[in-house]
Amino acid sequence: MQKEPDIRISALWPTVVMQSTYVETIEAMKKEIYRLTTIPTSIKKANYGGWPSDSHLHENAVFEPLCTYIGAVCAQMFKVKGAKLHQMWACINRKHDQNLIHSHTNNYNLSGVYYLSVPDDSGDIVFRDPRPGANQAPYRLFKDDGDSEYFTPCAGLLILFPSYLEHFVLPHRSDGDRISISLDVTLE
Repeated sequence: MQKEPDIRISALWPTVVMQSTYVETIEAMKKEIYRLTTIPTSIKKANYGGWPSDSHLHENAVFEPLCTYIGAVCAQMFKVKGAKLHQMWACINRKHDQNLIHSHTNNYNLSGVYYLSVPDDSGDIVFRDPRPGANQAPYRLFKDDGDSEYFTPCAGLLILFPSYLEHFVLPHRSDGDRISISLDVTLE
């Protein structure tokens, strides 16, 4: 009789994407973002179309409750004191707007996106497998659905992910505005 194989599995370099929901101050934040659209800006991020605010929303009192919530999520998840927000900006995408593939610098531990308004068919956020060799493999032993993961946003959804993780947003196909806030943090 053949002995059962002794098998050990090591999950090397996992990439964690965290999701949480915060809905308390959505309307106040949307109102403030629309107010900010009246202030001229020449900011250009990874947007292809769309409107981005400057990157100092975390210094605006209207967004303080969201910033506090993000710190609490980080504290609970990573068992740290909290999170220091370095930059935070809003983006309004309209029909046919999208965000091109990009990552944030390695100066931060985490990046994130928070959704305030998400009409139907307004574009999933897509994360690419960060392992270059895995993206070129002719077959997959443990994962058979490609080199990307798609997340369909909804109002109130907060997604946090490692800043190095490449991501993009599919084209917005709705007539309504999709409003999101992007951010970069370090853990404290």
